[in-house]
Amino acid sequence: MSGRKISRRQLLKGAAAGAAGLALSGCAVAATPQVVEKIVEKEVTAAPVQKVSLKVLDAWGPGPWAVELYSGWATGLAEKVPEAHVEFIPTLTGEVSTQKTAALLAAGTPPDITLGSDVRFAFEGVILNLAPFFEADAEVQSWQWNPPSWDFVNIIDREGNKLLWAFPGNSDARIIYVNLTAFKEAGLEYDPKKHWSWDEFRAACQALTKRKADGTAEQLAFNGFGSWYGDLYVWANYAGGDFWEIDPNTDWVVRATLDSPQCLEAIEFWYKLYAEDKVGPLAVEQGTQALQFLAGTIVMQPSWSSFLSSIRKAQQDGTLNFDWDLIGYPVMKAGDKWPNQFANGSQMGSILKACKQPEIAFKVLKYVAGPEGHLVRQRAMGAPPSILNIQSLWDEWLAPPPQNKWLYQEVMSQGKIGTWSKIKYDADKISQVYSNELDLLKNGQTTPKEFATKVTAQMNQIIEESYKREEGKLP
Repeated sequence: MSGRKISRRQLLKGAAAGAAGLALSGCAVAATPQVVEKIVEKEVTAAPVQKVSLKVLDAWGPGPWAVELYSGWATGLAEKVPEAHVEFIPTLTGEVSTQKTAALLAAGTPPDITLGSDVRFAFEGVILNLAPFFEADAEVQSWQWNPPSWDFVNIIDREGNKLLWAFPGNSDARIIYVNLTAFKEAGLEYDPKKHWSWDEFRAACQALTKRKADGTAEQLAFNGFGSWYGDLYVWANYAGGDFWEIDPNTDWVVRATLDSPQCLEAIEFWYKLYAEDKVGPLAVEQGTQALQFLAGTIVMQPSWSSFLSSIRKAQQDGTLNFDWDLIGYPVMKAGDKWPNQFANGSQMGSILKACKQPEIAFKVLKYVAGPEGHLVRQRAMGAPPSILNIQSLWDEWLAPPPQNKWLYQEVMSQGKIGTWSKIKYDADKISQVYSNELDLLKNGQTTPKEFATKVTAQMNQIIEESYKREEGKLP
């Protein structure tokens, strides 16, 4: 049957109602005809297609990017996968996408695709191996993924077999956003090509920190003291250490090494910044609305490139009252190699084995994770390009400024994935041990050496017990 001409209004109704339901009741996002109408501007030729309903679990929850992201995907899917009726299931405020995936599985109502996937679902045998789909798709095979993300989604399973458990997502780099106005006021030189040593960084932090006589913070230099691994791990990298040892044959963590001399030196330096110099938010100050980079009261904010979406919103609202750009993490000693740190790897969705239409589900994921779908997310969230050889993504990324986006590219091209991503079993328990002991350290209830010793011992006990339970042997 030949295609028939449909009106723009009919297309809008079809795109909103038939192609991508976008049931995001808790995200204040709806792919209404009015939303899609802003994107679709021309008449197209359409042919009748049989719709296949697919449910896709969101990964990020509500945010300033939501309307642009999901309405953009709705339009793209309507064109690229017209046979799919896609309903996006929201991850609400306070929910974790991996936990929601597990809950839906337990309830017997799994989605067809989860963007909030996790390697544990591969071990549990509830998601498909995507390798056969990749091998059968010449276009997908032509895409060169960022190495940390490709590494992240390719694993060795319990039987020693290779498994591609998800589409690769974007890699990212931990870079420091800086308030250039505060730098200028403190008389500090801004030169992103000259990387501070630890001593130089500490002196700059001291110069940028302003506390009243009673200790109340007026301006703090550095906000890198959270409970997430990366805030401390990056310092261990520049000291030449790592939190865990990887078995080169299986590519999985076999033991924790936070008590190594290199890691301990990094922990002690980090703790001096936090406890002695008080250059960042203390435990009782963390999360305070008055102490935020966007408010101008934090001068240096470590974050990912997705933080740009918040900065740009503040610029558009007229609430950002200072100049800003990027710098890299300091090296331990002047002349040390930079970058010498981890780069983040991520996944961009798995297909559940319960999915009745895996071939069409793969097409949906191919669009979302591929160049066109990623460009939508790149524009909405500031996410870095996921594919190295799609130049159009790189040409547009982070335009307009910051000027020094090359810092991100350097880290992503040279960094290895954080080794916590290679914890095979009980990663949540290991993370909880780290968080609990770090809280004690920040509250002054233990020392850096005691922290390193206790965390290492507890993590190794969990690692050994998990291998005995899951495989009947030690790692």
